[in-house]
Amino acid sequence: MSLPPTATPDLLPGLGDVLYTDDFTDPKNWSDLGTDSVREGRLTLAASPGIYQISLHQELLVSDFYAEITAHLSLCRGADEYGLLVRAASPTTYYRFTLNCNGEINADRILNSARTPLQLPFTTIDAPHGGPSEVKIAVWAVGREMRFFLNGHYQFTADDPVMPNGTLGVFVRASEDSPITISFSNLVVRAVNPNP
Repeated sequence: MSLPPTATPDLLPGLGDVLYTDDFTDPKNWSDLGTDSVREGRLTLAASPGIYQISLHQELLVSDFYAEITAHLSLCRGADEYGLLVRAASPTTYYRFTLNCNGEINADRILNSARTPLQLPFTTIDAPHGGPSEVKIAVWAVGREMRFFLNGHYQFTADDPVMPNGTLGVFVRASEDSPITISFSNLVVRAVNPNP
């Protein structure tokens, strides 16, 4: 006996108008660039071994939204990490969606620099194993629910009520034995109607 087919759930309900796009031509939009740069349509973050580098958007404030950004891996291997910061209130308080160059992903809440895991690391075929390569990172966030996607494929949902809004950002973290260089491009933020 076979079961009747069921509808695939819509993992991106309520997508609305584009609220913001960034073509990465104005470095004033991003914080803490230091020696890193915004040029030729990309924000490039580079870090020496053992260094964690972030950059937050200076103007955005989002609560219920869908955002996507493309990460271009130039120099990335092993335990090197990179990804998207969501609902950031400051450089020490945000949600962090992390990929590493071993093909693993995870999510954490960082609150005043204290880390709380929301999703333990797991391997996914959608995360690149080192560079050169690229991946589209996306998050759909409504209320306390955040759904994470790579290259349009759903990965997991994190549920946490602590930070209802904030800005977006990106980060890299070089492992103890190798530097990392990642460029980010094509940031698009869309409205989400929580009750479509």
